[in-house]
Amino acid sequence: MAEAAQWVGDDVPEEATGRALVLIVDDNADMRRHLQRILSAHWDTLVASDGEEALATARAEKPDLVVTDVMMPGLDGFGFAAAVRADPELAATPLLMLSARAGVESAGDGLASGADDYLPKPFSSQDLVNRVAARLIAASRDRARHEERGRRLAALAEFDTALAEARTPAAVLAALLAAPEVCGRATAAAIGVLEPDRGQVRMTYAGAVPASCATGTTSSPTTRPCRCAT
Repeated sequence: MAEAAQWVGDDVPEEATGRALVLIVDDNADMRRHLQRILSAHWDTLVASDGEEALATARAEKPDLVVTDVMMPGLDGFGFAAAVRADPELAATPLLMLSARAGVESAGDGLASGADDYLPKPFSSQDLVNRVAARLIAASRDRARHEERGRRLAALAEFDTALAEARTPAAVLAALLAAPEVCGRATAAAIGVLEPDRGQVRMTYAGAVPASCATGTTSSPTTRPCRCAT
């Protein structure tokens, strides 16, 4: 193994240097030690010698990323990747597949089985670290987007409830200003209520309203009473 004694430098993106847990799967003991030495310089690692052991370990430990060989006895890399994707608790786990089988067709087989990336052997230690770091960064950003979407949906649900319970313009304005996911950074809000019998729109304001806006009524429904954001 040409790089068995090579140590990896510190050229890893800062965003990927947190102590993520990486599961290494390979039936070759020398390769397992080699991979663990490279990756443990940057992340926490676990090892497994075949697909069955790896699947059990993944279910118990919930790794942040898996690096797996393809050719293994029993459950091989393709079968392991398919099993990971079929497990609801593991399906989103990034998976980097290693194989001596090079070429577009082999890479396609790996990606089709559920791998996120495919690295043919032989590879440099730095290339391996870069691939792992890139997948961890992508996974972290995906989680952040998912969490942000969850927060926004929860905030919108709360706003919908508050709006449904509002019985006055003032209550509606209070609900708006209490929902930054809806109103952004707005510090003031206004509602115009048409009074047909008087030909007026009565404005109700809330928040940090400029004095020039708090005029109470306007003579036309199509006229803006002030230049404030509503």
